[in-house]
Amino acid sequence: MAKVFRNPGSLLVHAACLILAAALLGASLYAYDTYGRFKSLTADLRWMQARRKVVKRQAAEMNRKLNTVRRVQRFMDRASAMGMQPDNWDSFDVNIQGWVSFMELEKLIRQCTVSKDVFFTPIAFAVQTPEVASEKEQNDQVPAKAEVAPDASSDDPGRDVRLILSGAFKIRR
Repeated sequence: MAKVFRNPGSLLVHAACLILAAALLGASLYAYDTYGRFKSLTADLRWMQARRKVVKRQAAEMNRKLNTVRRVQRFMDRASAMGMQPDNWDSFDVNIQGWVSFMELEKLIRQCTVSKDVFFTPIAFAVQTPEVASEKEQNDQVPAKAEVAPDASSDDPGRDVRLILSGAFKIRR
């Protein structure tokens, strides 16, 4: 060791090697840490890109829904300006089940047409011929004893068809 101290050039070389070794160790630790952060940031970037696509899709969907809401609002404003508010209409329930003539049926159907101040919202509408109606009535009854059903196709003009009509008339006040 005494020789090393006598020759200052070799001491300088050894010190420089020691400093370079420490610097190499520090640089390699720094590079390892930087590489870890790079991998982490790359993964974060991929996640954020995927999230951006989801957010763009959600924004487009929200814009579509917002446009729909605006269209509905414009419609509601126009309907309100025309007096189409629920407070301006009265409702009358209708429930007709029975035999009617063709003239009465025609009159009822004509009354159900839409006009400016009246419209009909149907729930059920059925017209049955006497044969179908009598078959249905026979099937609905429990046969206690053999009875003959009255002939629905008699000459009675009020028994042309069986009508089932239910719904509600909406009439402007």
